[in-house]
Amino acid sequence: MVMAAVLTPPDPVSQVLIAAPLALLYQVAILTSKLALRGVDKSKAA
Repeated sequence: MVMAAVLTPPDPVSQVLIAAPLALLYQVAILTSKLALRGVDKSKAA
């Protein structure tokens, strides 16, 4: 939300329109990293 507040004018609708895709991309990145590390041996990951 902070990044959306910095990138947009002080309009709540604009802030939500920027924050929602950013939050979605963040969750997709977390899911992708979990899926990528699923097949990696735990001893090699550290």
